[in-house]
Amino acid sequence: LTMSFAPGYNTLPAKSFGIIPRFAPKGQFDLGKMTLSTPYGNDVVAYDAERTLCDTLRGVAQPDKQIVNPAMRAYLSSSARDLIKLQDYAQKLGVTEKVKDYLEVLL
Repeated sequence: LTMSFAPGYNTLPAKSFGIIPRFAPKGQFDLGKMTLSTPYGNDVVAYDAERTLCDTLRGVAQPDKQIVNPAMRAYLSSSARDLIKLQDYAQKLGVTEKVKDYLEVLL
């Protein structure tokens, strides 16, 4: 599991459970946050698809293509996609070129 944390948050307890911590850029922790209901009726906070895609590309020199390619394809085939939001998030999270490269190939 991978979880995002606000800058400065103590991630040692999360690491002890095997969670991979990621830190959101300053001022961007709430970008794309939403609340979802689990199949058991519990509300959980998660990021929307656009933020999740940007996070998979952020902070790594070579993103895992076996994760990113199917995720991008599924996103682009979804009727809920919002390419303007994706480009906005990409700019704010510093992955504009990486997102652009994937979109050029898949569109």
